[in-house]
Amino acid sequence: RAGLPVRILCLGAAVKFCGNLLLVPRLYTVGAAISTTLSYAFILLLAVIALRRADASHIRINHLQEGS
Repeated sequence: RAGLPVRILCLGAAVKFCGNLLLVPRLYTVGAAISTTLSYAFILLLAVIALRRADASHIRINHLQEGS
């Protein structure tokens, strides 16, 4: 799954491009900011979904015990 992050970022770029096409002509710089925020949120959502679907059994967070 080495190419998954690239795909996620490309989809985020597509969301940003479409958002810019729709929002910038109407809202100018505010539209660009909204488009960027939406694309980042979309990328985050896809990354979280991918992480949840991945077999994360090998990822463990070791809690440090006091005095160790």
